[in-house]
Amino acid sequence: MCVVYGNTFTKLGMVDSDTISPYQLVGQDLTATIDMHRAQNEVALHDTVTGTTIYGLDSMIELFSQEKSWIKKPLKFPFIYFPLKQLYKFITYNRKVIAGNKRSPVEDRICEPDFN
Repeated sequence: MCVVYGNTFTKLGMVDSDTISPYQLVGQDLTATIDMHRAQNEVALHDTVTGTTIYGLDSMIELFSQEKSWIKKPLKFPFIYFPLKQLYKFITYNRKVIAGNKRSPVEDRICEPDFN
């Protein structure tokens, strides 16, 4: 799913292709600033300028609202945010079934959710 998300964000022009790093391939310099366990379960969006990282649905909302900042507030509204959060969790924790799972070149970084 990391690759699917990354390719989609790149095709939509939300990020540059050289800024995408799948969980399994993140360099050692970033592993100290990213909660790798949480990144195993949720999409992590790391800002290299500020050093902050946001995860999950919040990172997706951040990406989608880059060009359209007006969309962020409605998506954060509880009646919209809660169902989106449930959908995000359903897809994220079932991604092994949805997209399969390739072997990681770094054996200690298996990209499987804690539960499904």
